[in-house]
Amino acid sequence: MSEKQNLHIALPGAAGKMGQMIASLVAEARDIDILAASEHPQSPAIGNTIGAATISADEKILGIGSGGVIIDFTRPEATMKHIEIAVASGTAMVVGTTG
Repeated sequence: MSEKQNLHIALPGAAGKMGQMIASLVAEARDIDILAASEHPQSPAIGNTIGAATISADEKILGIGSGGVIIDFTRPEATMKHIEIAVASGTAMVVGTTG
């Protein structure tokens, strides 16, 4: 029997309200890891760490591939870019964007 692997997530909008909430929930979970996190280029959070990731302005890092999932609660225009990254990298995606 194979050992269960942790769920790997990429978190755009990591410094936003929902990003911070997701990060705090992940910190309590033993079987979920944040592998990538991004924010808009002007964010003061760039360079901070969240989980195992350093928050980056480069959205391309969100494409963590199969076995990973992008959890997106950003703005609709950003979500569209993240969908393109998910498709190109074969990364699953959950979208909770409103508005």
